[in-house]
Amino acid sequence: MNYFLNHPFMFMSICIVLFFVDMAQFFILGKQIVPTLLCLYSSFVCVSCQPYHIMVGMIILQCLASFCFFSYFSLPVVYMLPIAGIAWGLRQLFYSSFVYPVLLMGLCLLLKLYVAEGFILRMLPVRGYTFLELGGTLLVVVCFSLIINYRGMQGNRA
Repeated sequence: MNYFLNHPFMFMSICIVLFFVDMAQFFILGKQIVPTLLCLYSSFVCVSCQPYHIMVGMIILQCLASFCFFSYFSLPVVYMLPIAGIAWGLRQLFYSSFVYPVLLMGLCLLLKLYVAEGFILRMLPVRGYTFLELGGTLLVVVCFSLIINYRGMQGNRA
């Protein structure tokens, strides 16, 4: 993953591929079960927010997906900017850990399901769908987190 962070073109091309994976999920299944671009965003903000253009690019891609799904362009800002702020605070106060992307993704998913879609769009999710999306999303975040070299860590050892 650090190779891709050092090469922004490669990283943004991965983001665009994940954007199309999210779009395909929505148009084939009727719902987005695992938001892969959001999983990569959660793992990315725990490592580094320094290349701001990459973070802004990921937010814009998520906003485009939201516009295609719900016709609201700025809906992901409700749950993506607070997650970036919390990740920045965690990096400043605590040592790096593999737990932070998983916790942030869980919080981000709950904000997405219950605040953005539930409160703003009035689309409360079904309990079974919530557990399915939470389990699948956390599995993908763990997979993304295992390939990231955190500051002060060697490989995937703590």
